[in-house]
Order: sequence, then C-alpha cells, then structure tokens
Amino acid sequence: MRLRLPALIVPALVLLAPPAQASIVELRTAPVATTAAGARPTQASGARWRVFRPTTAATPFAMAGVSWVGAPDAVVQLRARADGRRFGPWLDVDTETGAVRADGRHVTEAAWLGPVRTVQVRIRGAARRVRVAAVDPGADPAPVAALALAAPAAPADGVAMPTIVSRAAWGADESLRRNGPDYAGRVRIAVVHHTSGSNAYTRQQAAAVVRGIYEYHTREQGWNDIGYNALVDRFGTIYEGRAGGIERNVIGAHALGFNRGTFGIALIGDYEPNGIAPPAAQLDSAVRMIAWRLDLAHVDPVAQATLTSGGSDLWPAGARVRLATISGHRDTVSTDCPGKNLYALLPDLRERVRAVPGTRIWDPQAGREGASERTTARLSAATTWKVELLDAAGHQNNRKRRLLG
Repeated sequence: MRLRLPALIVPALVLLAPPAQASIVELRTAPVATTAAGARPTQASGARWRVFRPTTAATPFAMAGVSWVGAPDAVVQLRARADGRRFGPWLDVDTETGAVRADGRHVTEAAWLGPVRTVQVRIRGAARRVRVAAVDPGADPAPVAALALAAPAAPADGVAMPTIVSRAAWGADESLRRNGPDYAGRVRIAVVHHTSGSNAYTRQQAAAVVRGIYEYHTREQGWNDIGYNALVDRFGTIYEGRAGGIERNVIGAHALGFNRGTFGIALIGDYEPNGIAPPAAQLDSAVRMIAWRLDLAHVDPVAQATLTSGGSDLWPAGARVRLATISGHRDTVSTDCPGKNLYALLPDLRERVRAVPGTRIWDPQAGREGASERTTARLSAATTWKVELLDAAGHQNNRKRRLLG
C-alpha cells in the first residue's frame, strides 16, 4: 500500500463540437396578488405568497433564476409554461442566505423548466425590484467523433476513478470563465448539493442543464466559473464542474464560508418536495465519485473534520466548525439544499462510500518530535504496506530506510 499520485481526468465520452452560444435575458415583473395557498413553513418574514405577473420572453428559454432587493431569507418559487399550454407546478428555487451579488441583489439558483417562454414568480418575504433571468443554454453540440471509452480499470490499491464527462464534452463555453482556478492545500470534506428546479429533464437534456447552470453562475451571479466541482444527473452521468482539474484541489463557489478545502458535488434535481428522492443510478454515481475524490485526499468518509469558516449566516468568520467529511450544504449556511430527502440519506451514503472496494490510506500526518520525525496514517483495512524514507530531494541514498508490514 502506498500514497498514490492523483489520476488524470477521463477523456470525454464523445468528442463534441462547440455548443451554440448560450444567452441570458432579463425579464422584469410586478406583484399582482397575495395568497396563502400552498404555503410551506419558512423562516422568511411574512406569512403569504406575493404572486407576480407572468412575464414572457421573445424567444424560448429552458432555465430561470430570480434576483431581488430585500430580505435575504425570502422564499422563491417559479412556474412556467410553453406557448399554448397551462402553467406547470410551482417549483422551489434554492437561495443561500447571506449570498449577495456585487450590486447588492439577492439571487436564487437557476431552475430547469424545460423549453418555455412564460414564467411566473411568487415570493414569501420582503422583496422589491424583482427580476427574472431567463437562460437559454444553447443547442446541444453535435457529436463529430464517438470515442468508445471503457471505464477506467481499478487500481491495484485505492478506489477506481469513475467515468466523467469533461467540460469540452458537455459544451462549456470557456470564454465565460472570468479567471483561472484557485487551489487549496488539500480537500478536507465533500459537500453534497441538489440544484433544485424540475426533475423531469431527459437524458438528452442533461448536458443543457449543466450548461445553463454554468451560464447562470458566471453571467447572472458573477462567479468566476460554475460553482460545483462535479455534477451528477438523474441517469447517473457524472460531469466535470469547475475548471482546473477535477483531481486537483480546486476552490469552488458552492458553500458560502467553506469553499476552501471542500469538494462540492451537485445532484441535478430537487429533493426537497415530499416523497422525491434521488434515483438509484444518481446515488450510485455520487457514491463512486465521492469515494474516488476523498480517496485522493486520504479522507475517511465517515469521520469529521474541523474547518475554519470564512463567514456565513450560520457560522461567523473565524469560527472553528466540526463537520462530517460528507456534509450537506445546509450544514454550512441557511438553505434547503440539498433537500430534506437527500439530506436524510447522507448517513447511509457515507457508509456506502466507505464500503466502495479499495484499500485506502486515511489522515497521513508527518511531524517532528525533538530530533526525530514521526509519520502516522490509518488504513481502511488490513493489508501489506511499505514505508520508504528519502532525503528532501527524494533521492535514494545511504540514508534511505524501508519498513515493511
């Protein structure tokens, strides 16, 4: 058993041409009614929904998010319709209390609506100057050459890397990125999210959902890149998220106050409504992805880690916070994410991640005790092992020592 260098990202499942240009259109709306119908418990001020006038875009769009000035904990829902059809059901769109744009507006996540032209908003809580950002993620890029890629083989030790769709394959427009990636010294925990919005997207639409989230995060929320490090659709396909190397410690924008040293993985869908849980294929892929990524970081998936908050409404800046090494977004900030039904599955998910085949090294630590150096680590299972001590340059010389066990 030995500490392993990170594997490289798997190439795209298919080689794709660049996507059609995505776009965002800002729609303005005004309140028309107040109602208590369909209200759900909330910490937001006010007990009733304020229903806003439906607003229609000149061209079809597939995703939408809402921004406003006012209460940071307002609860927002959307519904939409295609031409000639009735409105669909009201959909929750997640907000992250304390997350504010540079212009002072609060903003939701984007919700997948499917091909529509008209959207309606309702809000609980103080909100004014409400605007809707309608996102057209562009047409799917057409395959130009299929690559018959097998899943990566399991290594002799450690966890096998799952198959991952690269940014190029899902059609990321790299011109939207504002800056290059930033890196943390190490990954301490994984943070699990859902994306909210409709769960009714098809397998063919899933890449468009990822493109829409990327477009919304960069152009509407003003972030450098898509916030998540990885995403998983309901059919079990895994997508590379923020640029910089999914095997590297890229700092995302997914958990306010806790982006440094965390790996954000989003399950595409809304898992807050009663009875709606992630499909088995989605959970299975999330388990494989988290198991591989935490193995690279030598993190025990059923342990806890202490992180320093960068500041959120739950944890003030500088607070030392004990978190599970697989936590939910709501553990770091006030939000419904990852939905009550997915959050309830996290204890079982942690155990499933730990049970993924592969012998792992956890918590390697090196330090000095007087004139001696001390190195410790834990193994996930009994196995043969070897420790080699080299000089500072990594050279094999007469001072080299080898221990076997």
